[in-house]
Amino acid sequence: MAENDRIGRIIRAYYNGEELDFTTIFSLCSPPLYRFSLALLQDGAEAEQVVQETLLRFFVLIREGSFDPGRSGARSFVYRIARNLCYDLFRKRSRAKVVSLDGLPLSGNTGGEANDPERICLDKEERAAAFRAVARLVPDQKTALLLRTVDDLSYQEIAETMDTSLGNVKVLIHRVRMQLGKIRKKERDG
Repeated sequence: MAENDRIGRIIRAYYNGEELDFTTIFSLCSPPLYRFSLALLQDGAEAEQVVQETLLRFFVLIREGSFDPGRSGARSFVYRIARNLCYDLFRKRSRAKVVSLDGLPLSGNTGGEANDPERICLDKEERAAAFRAVARLVPDQKTALLLRTVDDLSYQEIAETMDTSLGNVKVLIHRVRMQLGKIRKKERDG
């Protein structure tokens, strides 16, 4: 996790008397935090607010000397802040269910079949079905899945982000995959 190491080096340098490089930390953290928040919230403006609030809180903790890069990875730490802020927004919305992922922009096919309209339609249909299946998951399941598949966090980083054990994360992701398989099979079978 090169980003994690780079952020940790920046923070350690700050703790050793150098100026804090907010710009680099912001540029490393913002895009993945935005994708994560948008996938959970389905609202671009709220996702931007979560990213800003997350990084503001992170910078305050760094300035106060409250964040120890040797104890916790920076990536998992900022994801934990973002996750908690998203969950706070869910509670404010007074909904028990997370909104659908159907509004996410679908990425295009990057393979050699990029110009085949039938393949493109099938790919879009498959992605849309996957998004519908993910939308049925509870927030913790969706968080774990997004952190693993979209943001490519390790199981250990997900455990730190979700403030749980490594074993629990492995079980959670296994159960999510099993549940998604059942949902997709149910959709295909009718």
